[in-house]
Amino acid sequence: MPRFSNPSLLNVQALFIDNSDSHAQHGAHVRVSHHPLLGLPTMPFVLQRADIDQRNFKRLPKRRDAFYHNQHNEPLIPPFRINLGDEITVTIPPGNTAIWAELIADPSSLSRPRDRIFSSSLSNRNNINRNIGRFNSSVDLFSRNLGNLRGDIIADLDLSAVQPQASSIKVTAYLQTVSDNQEYALLGSRNKPPFAFSGTGIKKLIVRGRGTIAGIQWLNADEEKDFFKFVTVDVLNLPHGGGTRYTELSNWKSLCDTRRNKQSPKRLPLQDTLQAPARFAAPHFSQAKENARVKTLFKGVEGPLDNLINQPTPQLLQEIHQDLVDENG
Repeated sequence: MPRFSNPSLLNVQALFIDNSDSHAQHGAHVRVSHHPLLGLPTMPFVLQRADIDQRNFKRLPKRRDAFYHNQHNEPLIPPFRINLGDEITVTIPPGNTAIWAELIADPSSLSRPRDRIFSSSLSNRNNINRNIGRFNSSVDLFSRNLGNLRGDIIADLDLSAVQPQASSIKVTAYLQTVSDNQEYALLGSRNKPPFAFSGTGIKKLIVRGRGTIAGIQWLNADEEKDFFKFVTVDVLNLPHGGGTRYTELSNWKSLCDTRRNKQSPKRLPLQDTLQAPARFAAPHFSQAKENARVKTLFKGVEGPLDNLINQPTPQLLQEIHQDLVDENG
């Protein structure tokens, strides 16, 4: 069974950028974040993805159990109406790892929901590709084992083909953190159907507006991992050849170069420009310029990174002292 990390300790953020952006390259931009107390990883992160078409996604067994409460903590049973000023909390049962959840709601109805709302909630969407990705941080990177990588699962939905209609309902999804007061971390909001979200460990949805709530459907990763066939799409390694605390990779430089070239900005980053021009007025950029810029930035961390990997002093006890000066020195 996969082990899921708490997002406060280890998480992945992904953002899809289309061709209309002034700086970022077209494609999915992924960033791995982890708590400083975890120290450096001991080996590269491996990204995996499983593409699921609409037909197969509809076949996945979905859970529909959840707890519904209003702003007065009164329990509710769907279907029920909500009006302006109401705040409904839909909570996933504890002990589960929800990686996708969709609120089934009819923003246009203030009476009982249409009978077909549950059955048609998926079938009336054409050409929706469902991408479910898995993030792996504890695998053997030798090629003979890449076909059997196991690890954390995240879900990502491509809803670009959906033509949403106007809605009077807003749904916000939250993940639970490990903070002392057990606060929830914001995952995202939608004010147009489908009210669907993806992420590791969805805990609750907050619903506001006017309409009828018919229920929820969600995927439990612990129950449905066998439905997904994952392939490795990238290896995210440190810019280092390896050593005492980090796995050695013979092709580490080429992996770094490939990622840097793919994400090279189309225009000069705004923080490096003069007089803060408009985004599309920034000078055009090139891979060669980006390579030079990254090389300059890396000079300040190359030595400390090697110390963290190879020095006998524990990582959390290593210190760096650097003087900060203004433009006048």
